[in-house]
Amino acid sequence: MASYPSRRNRYSHAPQRSSIDDDDISSPSSHLTRALSAPRSPSPLSPPRPAFLAGARDRGSYTSDASTLDSAPTSDSERDPPPPAPTAKHAPTASRKRRSTANAGYAPVDNPDSPSTPSQLLQSATDLPQSPAPDDGSPRVRAPPSAYPFPFQAYPGNPDPGMAIPGMGLKSRRASIESFVANGGVAAGVPRRAASPAGFYGPGGRNSMDGSWDGDLERPYAPFMAVPAGAQQPQVYRSGQPAPGSTPSFRAPFLAPSSRPSSVWAPPSHAAPSRADLPSSPHLATYAEPLKPKPPLPSTLLMSKLDKEDKPWLLQRRDRRTRGSWWLTFLTVVVGIGLAGLICWRGYTDAGKEMIADNKLCFVMGDDFDSLSVDSDGATWVRDAEMSGFGNGEFEMTTTSSDNLFVRNGQLYIMPTLTTNYLKSPGLIFDGGNYTIPGCTAAKTNASACSVASNAKTGATVPPIMSARISTKGTYSIQYGKVEVVAKLPRGDWLWPAIWMLPTDSKYGAWPLSGEIDIMEGRGNGPEYPAQGNNYVRSTLTWGALPGLIARAYGWQSQKRTSYAKAFHTYTMEWTQDFIKIYVDSRLTSMVDMKINNKQAGNGGFFFNKGKFPTTSTNGTATEIVVPNPWKDGGQSAPFDQSFYLVMNLAAGGTSGWFPDKKGDKPWFDSSNTAMRDFAQAQSTWSATWPDSDDDRAFRMYVPRSCSARSR
Repeated sequence: MASYPSRRNRYSHAPQRSSIDDDDISSPSSHLTRALSAPRSPSPLSPPRPAFLAGARDRGSYTSDASTLDSAPTSDSERDPPPPAPTAKHAPTASRKRRSTANAGYAPVDNPDSPSTPSQLLQSATDLPQSPAPDDGSPRVRAPPSAYPFPFQAYPGNPDPGMAIPGMGLKSRRASIESFVANGGVAAGVPRRAASPAGFYGPGGRNSMDGSWDGDLERPYAPFMAVPAGAQQPQVYRSGQPAPGSTPSFRAPFLAPSSRPSSVWAPPSHAAPSRADLPSSPHLATYAEPLKPKPPLPSTLLMSKLDKEDKPWLLQRRDRRTRGSWWLTFLTVVVGIGLAGLICWRGYTDAGKEMIADNKLCFVMGDDFDSLSVDSDGATWVRDAEMSGFGNGEFEMTTTSSDNLFVRNGQLYIMPTLTTNYLKSPGLIFDGGNYTIPGCTAAKTNASACSVASNAKTGATVPPIMSARISTKGTYSIQYGKVEVVAKLPRGDWLWPAIWMLPTDSKYGAWPLSGEIDIMEGRGNGPEYPAQGNNYVRSTLTWGALPGLIARAYGWQSQKRTSYAKAFHTYTMEWTQDFIKIYVDSRLTSMVDMKINNKQAGNGGFFFNKGKFPTTSTNGTATEIVVPNPWKDGGQSAPFDQSFYLVMNLAAGGTSGWFPDKKGDKPWFDSSNTAMRDFAQAQSTWSATWPDSDDDRAFRMYVPRSCSARSR
């Protein structure tokens, strides 16, 4: 027959203590004999009641007839027990002794009506016995686990692994009834099973922890599993299915693995009941109340305010050094607060000096460009149409064409276009072409700026770009005031948008002696351009003592994640005899902030000293001359103490250095005599960066207001 190594492995745990007296440990056979000699109920579906529980002295027990056991055949899985192994009795040690019920502190249980049938046993197993209430009125004590009538059942659904087997001595948990059979404590006729293979637990088997048996662990025998005399022994396959024509037998509960056939009865598995779910019974055990939360720690707050007697250090008089250091610290804090307040006040008053209140301004002009008022009597704007380069060697010609200057949606558009679009052949720009600007405004002063003839030999080139330029020259001008222009920069390589001002009368001489104010200048190149693309805007003040001695004060603002070509921005100049401040969108983002203080230098001396001009200069000649101060007779802010008019234009290229050489694949050099021709020859490259949309290519703007304390 095959052995069942898994059964031993399953029950090979450390021994558990029992609540049986120590006397029972040494004499298990007497209880076993009584268990095997008691009558047995023939019901096959009765709750399982192993015979080794029948001899319990402190509870009702059920026993089987020994004669029935002798004549009962064994099933397929019930084998002969192994031959008894020699064992030696050992005195119970202190660690293995289990104190009796009385010594454990449990109250004795009175159970006179012990169940005698399997059905009564199942009912008694689900009841929770309770010791009777003491006469002295003390609380009822819960019965020990050993007082419950069914094995491993401390309360419903919760086995008690420490429970003793009644009628048998305390042995290892691995010990079974057949272990005692091997030691002679078994009645005659109990069938034996074959021993497990010798090598299963090693040679000679495995000793129990108390050393009482050295054989293999065998399956416990339950009396209810016996087959009556004359009945056919059912055969059960290892797969768990009964043989044809046989009656399946029931396995012992708690012992059969899940892979083998199990009995009809199964141990109850339900959650531990709450107090509300328990039935009303005088024998119910007393359940423990929920743990109470820990009380809060004692407070560390003072019960009352401490007085000086509780603080002896306050009664001690401080020495001079301690008092002196305290007063020094206090005075330092007071002085620091005072100085901080003074600095804040000075900053507030100084900021007020660099602002012009609206109630001190006189409105001069403004244009929302509902219509284009230009080149007519009473018009606001005047066109400048010519191709002179305007002193910067620019590569565009400004025209009077409506393609280059028009109004749309309340905005002024200055649109750059390609000259080749108006010529019969693109090659006429370089050779054999003639172009005259219709309505040239420089015809009386500079006729050469009105027309050009291209020639390949001389290098003469028709300007490859057409654009526009307008101003308020002769119509409106201001001296000390405020100018605001809302504008959106164009996109496209080598475009140069500008909002600037020039003197009306140039009372100190020609440019640059009378000065120039650039409110805003920009570039159409993208943000990737290394010399500040359209994500930068600049402002500049320009003045000079001689035509060759030029000084500038400039600044800029930039945007990191966008550009000034994607939205409208407000460019403002505030100008008095004490300061000139130019900023974009807010006073906090100023580009030029010039404070004019001329009390020590005298009239006209501030900008002369600010320019740091040399004492002498050749001025382009071989003769060295003393550099004069052209503003000595002017006002405190000369040359910016006169009327200026507003100019708005869109240029392209140039040789003035606005586009530095060798930056951003610049196709020309400023010092070259053929700079414009070189620029025109690269038209296919830079024109590809110009957007097709008018809204993106054009320089768009409007003028909310231009105010002054004095109009001209």
